[in-house]
Amino acid sequence: MHIVGRNNQFKTQGTVNGRSVGFVVDTGATIVAINRHQAANLGLAYERGRSSRAETAGGVVYPHQLVVDTMTVRGITVANFGAAVFGGHPPPPILPCSHFLKPAEIRY
Repeated sequence: MHIVGRNNQFKTQGTVNGRSVGFVVDTGATIVAINRHQAANLGLAYERGRSSRAETAGGVVYPHQLVVDTMTVRGITVANFGAAVFGGHPPPPILPCSHFLKPAEIRY
């Protein structure tokens, strides 16, 4: 898989539970981050997820942890993958974590 960087961001397309979404790759992330608005549009029942605490570059946040049935990024499909749903609006692209993208070759 090749993800090309432009404007200091690595962007690609993929799917969450079969629905097309945009991704911005965050090579330093340890979890998959999904915005609350995106989660609702994808039909993810994030409110049922376990509430947690996370430290981000922007400070401490309280996301909901959940399991995504399937997530595919450029030919890599993972089932039952953990993600965290964060607040905020408007929704940025979904941020897949470095663990998800281990097989990827990132070029810029």
